Amino acid sequence: MRTGLLGVVLVVVSSCGVAVDAPLLMTCDIPSQGTCEEWRGNKMDETNANVNFDSLCSSTLNGQIAPVCAGNAVGKCVERPSVAKRVIITHYYAPTFSTASASADCSSMKGTFEAAN
Repeated sequence: MRTGLLGVVLVVVSSCGVAVDAPLLMTCDIPSQGTCEEWRGNKMDETNANVNFDSLCSSTLNGQIAPVCAGNAVGKCVERPSVAKRVIITHYYAPTFSTASASADCSSMKGTFEAAN
């Protein structure tokens, strides 16, 4: 997470009010897809309260719960789903993704892509 000299800049979604730095619900590492996802939002919100995030990560996505996504990603995509009141930040990793293919994948999900420095 990046912080500036004057503090953290919040990006708020007007349609659902979820900020990019909302509380972390789960980090799911999905090596078979070359990605790691951070799911952020309010655990008590009705769209999150009854979700078994552990099962969603391990069974549905064939991933594994991780404390954080690794820092050597080629870039990341911020998606703000309209139905689920959570923000999904997908980190993309080589060799599965290049910066260009990660950007294209993010665009296809209507997300905002940021290449790694």
